[in-house]
Amino acid sequence: MSILNAAQQKSDSRVLGIAETACLIAREAHYHESCRRDYTRNVAHTTLPTSTCNIETQSKMEEAHSQAFHYICDYVQKRIIDNATVERMTMLREKYLTYLQSKYPQEYNPNCKTDKLKQKHFGEKVQF
Repeated sequence: MSILNAAQQKSDSRVLGIAETACLIAREAHYHESCRRDYTRNVAHTTLPTSTCNIETQSKMEEAHSQAFHYICDYVQKRIIDNATVERMTMLREKYLTYLQSKYPQEYNPNCKTDKLKQKHFGEKVQF
């Protein structure tokens, strides 16, 4: 199954926006083969909920991750910036996942990417 087909079945607007307008090869898209395989395989092995459920599920997931992100931001501000301590990103990731698991167990995914933790939320105050 192609990435475009998988994105259409998942109603993944972010990937659809990229894949529908031009060929991914022509756009020189870069992705891991294992990630592509996982992305396209998940569609074939699961039944997708109706679009209303899909929107509701996505909204719950976004809210859970937003709350976890704010929790980590507060932690970083109080523990790392205010107290001038150092922590590994892996420790912050674990705190993020632990928060999700405890507060939003339905949205917990141990394989979720936490790239947003490195966003420029703190500007020059934090170095990675």
